[in-house]
Amino acid sequence: MKTLFLASHKEATNNKPFSPATLHYSQARYHSLFTHYSDGILELDPSGVIVHGNLAAARITAMPIEHLIGREYVELIHPEMHQTAQTAFNATLRGEHQHYQALATCSQGQYVQLEITHLPIIADKRLVGVYAILRDITQRKQDESE
Repeated sequence: MKTLFLASHKEATNNKPFSPATLHYSQARYHSLFTHYSDGILELDPSGVIVHGNLAAARITAMPIEHLIGREYVELIHPEMHQTAQTAFNATLRGEHQHYQALATCSQGQYVQLEITHLPIIADKRLVGVYAILRDITQRKQDESE
């Protein structure tokens, strides 16, 4: 599994370079958060292609991460919501956080209702990608409609 860690070369508190032990600890914390976070997280490149995902993203989409990687993010979104998803993605590329709801396709052809948050990934003061954070709200929507 590919692990990507973005960090400054200087510690914010004292402007000293990270020691190897500090960098390793920081990478391990990031990896643990990314991997075990209960919401799905997809890392997208600037063209919208999925380059990494966590266990929850695989669970929510009912697709192994290996099947998600290399796909365009918008392929997961119901066709009627493609424009909303693309507009949010483009705004995130301009550095704006985005939040919206959409139907997503699962591997069995079923749909799940998601709350999606897009956050820019910034490294060395430039945007290098987008995080798409996926929260399955299908049950909540069903409860609200009853």
